[in-house]
Amino acid sequence: MIIKALIPCTRFEVDPDSNTRNILGAFNSLTSARFPCSPPWDLYVRLTEHMGPLELNLRVACLDDGREIATGIITHPPIQDPVHEYDFATPAGEQITFPAPGLYEIQLSGHGAVGQTLLRVQGA
Repeated sequence: MIIKALIPCTRFEVDPDSNTRNILGAFNSLTSARFPCSPPWDLYVRLTEHMGPLELNLRVACLDDGREIATGIITHPPIQDPVHEYDFATPAGEQITFPAPGLYEIQLSGHGAVGQTLLRVQGA
């Protein structure tokens, strides 16, 4: 499996008529007036070269102090075509609470692949 993209966003939609994928409100930083905070957001994922059930390990760590703040497992229905690029989003805001402002690494791993992105969390 190859994880081709991890993008924090406000929302991810698939248009039922055109099958167009829409990443709405993509961002690499967020701001909160109070901490800890759990703002609502999605993590868009694009992957390829996988077939069968999908299980990915989620890990979020603060790069400022090395502390791991969240772990979890993301599951998705089986993928039928290993050549196809597959898009989905998971509601990350429901799983992740940021304890303080800082730079955070969001990592997905599984099936021999690792993908990561950075997210800056700031105070207002």
